[in-house]
Amino acid sequence: MKRKIYSLMAASLLLVSLAACSKASQPSSSSKSDSTSQTKKKEFSHEVKSVSGKKTMQYTTQDNGVTATVKQTIDYDGDNYKSIKLNIDEPMSDDFKKAAEGHDFNEVKQVVMEEWEKDSFIQDLKNTPGVTVNLDLSQDYHLKVDVNFDMTKADVNKLSQKSGLGISFTAVKNNTPLEYILKLAQSGAKKVDN
Repeated sequence: MKRKIYSLMAASLLLVSLAACSKASQPSSSSKSDSTSQTKKKEFSHEVKSVSGKKTMQYTTQDNGVTATVKQTIDYDGDNYKSIKLNIDEPMSDDFKKAAEGHDFNEVKQVVMEEWEKDSFIQDLKNTPGVTVNLDLSQDYHLKVDVNFDMTKADVNKLSQKSGLGISFTAVKNNTPLEYILKLAQSGAKKVDN
């Protein structure tokens, strides 16, 4: 009888020690959840990188007492920029409007567009690969400037060296599209419909 008890005790100890050994070879529940957490983080990171979209941010600038409305539409696929569109709506000065009074609008528009087309900055921009520029003057004497930067063709390094573009291409170069959009929001830009 004693022998049976000792055998059962030895078998129990053996089972307990085997169970302990097998648990030691498996990751603990906390390290298991850590690895699951890391896997989920990697999956989420991959999901964020594969996100594509288009966001338009709007803000105002002031120059010589004239307030312009600026919209930047950022089209992206993950960490890659597809295009950035810059739309500027700037009312002409009161002095300009007074000078235009009594003149045919189409003639005024033609003169203004010809002068803008001659501008060295506009010419330089139009001759930049991946950049298209459209200028217009509305009936209420607002200058409309639309600049499209095709980021698959444009040289961001060269663009970051130009000033007066209305876009910080240094920030574009150093940030993902979502980070760049966040920086615009942090500087006061508001998200608007595309």
